Amino acid sequence: MTYDAIDQLKRDLDDLRHELHILGIDSATMKQKLDAIEKDITIISMSALPKLVTMERFTPVEKVVYGMVGLILMSFLGAILTLVVNRT
Repeated sequence: MTYDAIDQLKRDLDDLRHELHILGIDSATMKQKLDAIEKDITIISMSALPKLVTMERFTPVEKVVYGMVGLILMSFLGAILTLVVNRT
């Protein structure tokens, strides 16, 4: 199971709202600040998350790319070695 930071922030914000309500701190200023934080979290989740790639999706691509780069480099070194050996 993957850790979702945005969902954790939303849960923490809800817990904070609940705790402030229990303590009797229901001022308009505090409500505005919490609403602004909630709005920022929503904006972040809509704008940043679709651009992110999870490690589960990245790992196979990384292995394929590194393997192909290694194969190309080894082929290049083999070709240079063949040229050097044939010249002598």
